Order: sequence, then structure tokens, then C-alpha cells
Amino acid sequence: MGERPAIRFRGAAMNLRAGSCFCGLVAFARVVAVTVRKLPNAFLDRDHMNAEHEKEVNIIVNGRPKKVNQTVISFEEVVALAFNPVPPNAFFTVTYSHGNQGGSLTSGNSVPIRNGMKFDVTETGQS
Repeated sequence: MGERPAIRFRGAAMNLRAGSCFCGLVAFARVVAVTVRKLPNAFLDRDHMNAEHEKEVNIIVNGRPKKVNQTVISFEEVVALAFNPVPPNAFFTVTYSHGNQGGSLTSGNSVPIRNGMKFDVTETGQS
């Protein structure tokens, strides 16, 4: 293993370990106060930290409120939220709106979602 990082103040050394945070450096003339505290592992894992901070988004699918933990939703995910279980061999039309914006979502595509976004999913016949 490599050397541990050290912080030196006028000849005094302090070793830091992985998972430690250097916090609270306060200097007054020749007096230096240093506080090192260990952080929980959740703060060290960026992916875990981002997952915890993802916002829960409220959407409406066929008039029913749904909560999702993502910022983009696919056609297939919207259909699954509307029909559980999804009927086999069925065809669907998905439209969405949010304020003055809207459109239709087709199979294999996705759309960014925002709080209050409305989705209408209808089962359509074969054309």
C-alpha cells in the first residue's frame, strides 16, 4: 500500500486515512486547531450519494397519481404504470402534457419528466 497523506503545520504532522475528512482548520498566530472526523461510507460513494438525492417525481397516468424516482421515462414504463399486468399482443397510444407542452410517445422512445406531468395511455386496435 502507498503512503498515507500527511498534513504538516510548522513541523507537526498528522496522517489522514481513507474515508477521513479534513475539517475545521482554525489558526490563531502560532496555535493551530485541527479536527478530523470519519465520514460515513455513503458520502464516499458518489453513485450512492446521487441515488439518495434523486428527487421523487409525481406524475399522473390515466388520471391516477404515480411516484417515480427518475428524470426520464420510457414508453414501456408508462404502459406498465397504466396497465398491470400489460395485456399480451396489445397496442398502445401514449400522449403526455405538462403546461402548454405535450406530445405523443412511441415505442422505444422516452421523454424527460417533471412534477405534475400527465400521461394518457389507451389500448388501440391493430391498424
